[in-house]
Amino acid sequence: MFLTLGELSRIARMMVNGPRLAGARSKVGPSDPDALLDEAVSDVMVDLSMALPAALPAALPAALPAAVAALGEDEARLQAVIRGAARRAG
Repeated sequence: MFLTLGELSRIARMMVNGPRLAGARSKVGPSDPDALLDEAVSDVMVDLSMALPAALPAALPAALPAAVAALGEDEARLQAVIRGAARRAG
């Protein structure tokens, strides 16, 4: 099953919430907003790859560089969507 970027974006936005941001904050601390956003993006991308392996086949932590290369612009756009959702939620 393949999902469009729009479908993945909707799912990713729903995955950004208070508990996820609190978890990211516990890993990186509260003082660096960019690090918090980076951690939230990484966390959502890993969860998406585990929940929807056909949509993000290789985006597991060990294979993230290869996944980024394979997904190209769509992956960057999806990360931007997640980052925006985290900014609004935080």
